[in-house]
Amino acid sequence: MKGALLVAGCTSDAGKSVLVAGLCRLLARRGVSVAPFKAQNMSNNSVVTLDGGEIGRAQALQAAACGLEPSVRFNPVLLKPGSDRRSQLVVRGQAVATVGAADYIAHRESLRTVVADELASLRAEFDVVICEGAGSPAEINLRATDLANMGLARAAGLPVLVVALVGCVVNVAAAWLIARASRASLNVEGAYQHILTDLYGFIGTVIAAVVIMTTGWSKADSVASLIVVVLMIYAAWGLLRESGKILLEGAPGGVDLAQVRAHLLGVDHIRDVHDLHAWTITSGMPALSAHVVVDDDCFLDGHTPRLLDELQDCLGGHFDVEHSTFQFEQASHAEHEHGAHG
Repeated sequence: MKGALLVAGCTSDAGKSVLVAGLCRLLARRGVSVAPFKAQNMSNNSVVTLDGGEIGRAQALQAAACGLEPSVRFNPVLLKPGSDRRSQLVVRGQAVATVGAADYIAHRESLRTVVADELASLRAEFDVVICEGAGSPAEINLRATDLANMGLARAAGLPVLVVALVGCVVNVAAAWLIARASRASLNVEGAYQHILTDLYGFIGTVIAAVVIMTTGWSKADSVASLIVVVLMIYAAWGLLRESGKILLEGAPGGVDLAQVRAHLLGVDHIRDVHDLHAWTITSGMPALSAHVVVDDDCFLDGHTPRLLDELQDCLGGHFDVEHSTFQFEQASHAEHEHGAHG
């Protein structure tokens, strides 16, 4: 077996890195001399090689899958973002400049030579080289400076395997598992919404790529992005609304204080309920407190503890309120409740 393959993806996080590592491990176990290669990576997650250079963490993992030590040859160009506009340019493991988009274009010819030389060297030394693309080959705005996707495939004559649905399948499976769990917790709901919006991004990218390839309408990518942004904002608004209720100790949904008061007054020996408050402690955990006026005899015959059980059973059964605090009072105590309200 001899040759090279480029694994490209419709998006970042489509599963390229894992698939390349898996292919490398499979071939290495079969006794094939194999090496990974990613012409250009953009990541702050780097690994230091034995000679002191830096490469992307994914390429170090892929090298381990091949049974090799990490080497700058496997990732000759690394961009480490320092801000929204500028990145540190690392070539063959060494930082050479800090560049913006315009500056990077000026380096592209020299970087193409570096990439071509390193790939040719690996192909000469190993039977198989599994190359990983970067981002998406459908990003037509990056084609002029493309070093890692179709530009690399054309220059080196590589067959291309496009990974698109791996990420979708993983996200569908994760969303299905979380959907089966209790999503009363905002933490779980937040994770669920995050996975859903990630899935929307995959689907939107695949659809946009198909539209662009079949019709040439390049704006499909922008339209898909805007739709995904709207869906993300919608999900975020729901989470912000619910978390705001908790932070502000707002009344829990589904708890009508007038109905609560009416139910409590329906319990035997309860004469009045005032200073009734309900709030949310955390997601899925409402709390309630009240001053409860009871028959004077309840304090004499020891009935008060039983009343507490009855009131809490009433709240739990009718309003799903498990955390409650009651202050029992005699009717004569009313004259001391100067700030009492209904």
